[in-house]
Amino acid sequence: MTTTQSKVAELRTLEANLAALQARAQELSAECAPTLELIEKINKACEERQISRRDLALGLCPELAQYIPSTSAAANAGVKKRRARSVKTYVNPHDGSIVETKGGNNKVLKAWKTQYGSDTVESWLKVDSAAA
Repeated sequence: MTTTQSKVAELRTLEANLAALQARAQELSAECAPTLELIEKINKACEERQISRRDLALGLCPELAQYIPSTSAAANAGVKKRRARSVKTYVNPHDGSIVETKGGNNKVLKAWKTQYGSDTVESWLKVDSAAA
């Protein structure tokens, strides 16, 4: 078979698969129509009454609470968040250049530490009197 013939054969196979998938989609659509209609009615009722589907489900079946995650701020209050890193300012006394960084992964700061040593560069840390 030439490449053109194999591409034509592949196209026909794909068209046959597509037709089969479309037929199955129509079958599922017919089977799911009552369920989809119910879901639409539930959504509309929840919107009209300004309640969430979660609250509706819990009202109908309170034992679901253990399976449905809470979205309230109170539930998120237990989540520990990292403290935001403060900006550190280093001033190079040799050339007067300044580097402001929140971490030690700054390219210039690393170069300085390689050139002058970590302890020396750490001594260049400018202490902000407002932050202290």
